[in-house]
Amino acid sequence: MNADQWKKSVTGVGNCPAWCVSAHHENPDDEAIFHVSEPVTVPMPPQVSGELLSLTVVTVADEDFHTPDRGRSADRVEISLNDGQGQPTHDYIPVRAPGELDELISGLRRAADALEPWRGRLPAAA
Repeated sequence: MNADQWKKSVTGVGNCPAWCVSAHHENPDDEAIFHVSEPVTVPMPPQVSGELLSLTVVTVADEDFHTPDRGRSADRVEISLNDGQGQPTHDYIPVRAPGELDELISGLRRAADALEPWRGRLPAAA
């Protein structure tokens, strides 16, 4: 099986994970196939410099034509801080286990609960 045939066998309806929204423009001779979900994105207020950042979370799995015995990787959640063009500003943070995701969700809920009362610290809207 050549690289193009292999790519067709691991992408598209019935081959991609149900959550995958990737168009799969990868060239399997040179790069792995990445299955990526629709992102969950939290825009941040602009930095003092005006630069826009966002927190983005996606589900990802990958597979490589050159290592077919490995098969598709386990699904994982990846977290990144992205710039205004949606490009990561740092390396992503992998979340590989349900317990890790539960801890993240719990931490985000605690942070949101702690921040709610801070509204009163800010000046009223004009």
